[in-house]
Amino acid sequence: MKTLEVIKVLIKNHHKSKKLGNAAHSALTNIQPFPEC
Repeated sequence: MKTLEVIKVLIKNHHKSKKLGNAAHSALTNIQPFPEC
């Protein structure tokens, strides 16, 4: 969960950069399906 929070903070800090936001969002989408052990 900490990783997700960090990504959200990064998106907020770089809100002006759409490319960075999209990249972070893509990373989030790729991470979500992974099972939490």
